[in-house]
Amino acid sequence: MKMTYLRGNIIGLAMLVAICVAGCNKQQTAPPEPKSDNVRENIVSETPATPAATPAATSAAAATESAPAATGAANLLKDPTFGDVSVRPADSEPSSFWVIRFDGNPKTREHGVESVKLPNGQSAQAVYVTTDVGAMIYTSLNDKIAIDPAKTYRCSIWMRQEPAKIGQRFFGVYGINNLGARVELITHENTKNDNPYFWQGSPDDGQWHQIVGYVFGADTPVPFPKKDDASGVNFKSTPDTAGLIIRMLNYDNQGQPLRVWFALPVVEEAK
Repeated sequence: MKMTYLRGNIIGLAMLVAICVAGCNKQQTAPPEPKSDNVRENIVSETPATPAATPAATSAAAATESAPAATGAANLLKDPTFGDVSVRPADSEPSSFWVIRFDGNPKTREHGVESVKLPNGQSAQAVYVTTDVGAMIYTSLNDKIAIDPAKTYRCSIWMRQEPAKIGQRFFGVYGINNLGARVELITHENTKNDNPYFWQGSPDDGQWHQIVGYVFGADTPVPFPKKDDASGVNFKSTPDTAGLIIRMLNYDNQGQPLRVWFALPVVEEAK
């Protein structure tokens, strides 16, 4: 009788241990990996979204006028002459200040830097990109443009395309925090935007156009103050915005090669 009782206890104890081990193993299953918000991954995979408003392309007459007076502040871009440009390989980020990323498998894939004369009489170095698909030129992820989220910044670029109504051109930014992750900017309608562009268009007059956009300080009320030289949509920082990445696109050319030039990029503190 004692042997039967003891054997029953041993069997029961063994079953209890097995249940406990199974339960413990279930609790140790690794949780799913969270989605990364690293800006490098987002830049590789993202296509442009239409801005909150689409301004008309700058007129041919306006393109021949002198540029609006800048603030006189220092240019926060350390390479406005495109002296350090490279093409992004498929799966890595170059160390150059400017990076060109070609989309898809273009039949035409050309880039370079050349001297130009702008309508305001200023000489500049321009980067050009020719593609039949799309390409983005952006400032390095390793060299974000540091900003104070309490201040307002004026961003500008001169742009010219070959005289053909092909595709779209974009000028915009990304907001970056101290950890190097992308942060949303705020629109004039007080909504969040993680893919902000100041302007898009396709001016086919073959002339130079200056595109201007503002990133206001985080405490700026909406609607934003009027800026007469702004080309389209402006944004404001969030309190954790620590830097900006500038980006220009020659985009959606539908198999037709088109060359676009970008010159004299400026990011400066606005008065």
